[in-house]
Amino acid sequence: MRLCHNTADITSFVLEKHSFHKICTNLYKNQKTNQVSIYQNFDDIPDKHRSQAVFIKTGFCPVVYKDGFTELEIELFTGKTHQIRAQLSALGYPIVGDVKYGTEKNHTNGQLLCAYRIVFPDLVDKIPNLAGKEFYSPEPDFLLTNIG
Repeated sequence: MRLCHNTADITSFVLEKHSFHKICTNLYKNQKTNQVSIYQNFDDIPDKHRSQAVFIKTGFCPVVYKDGFTELEIELFTGKTHQIRAQLSALGYPIVGDVKYGTEKNHTNGQLLCAYRIVFPDLVDKIPNLAGKEFYSPEPDFLLTNIG
């Protein structure tokens, strides 16, 4: 998974607490603008972009709610550039501080998006030293406690 340079925590969703949801959509990336578009149905993709669109799948679970914001735990089943940001924004729930896919009003000094855990699959033939290992990052001190 590649996180954008200005990425740091996860937020902005309203769902039943601790319920796990999956989003399956199609993503098209405009190489000139570095902007992605999300399409719920393959048939909705303009003909000229269909050959470049890819299927993406993301899982998410609400963890904490505070003052109209929700911190999510997110699992990437596919890992495409801007996948989390674009999918949540397309659903109407942009990440706080994301000026590219979110709102113009910036509540923070950057996106509240952060990878706290990375799990490497069992890829013994490709990266044997990392196969099956998990790495954790300490929780940032600017999570939902500092939104305002």
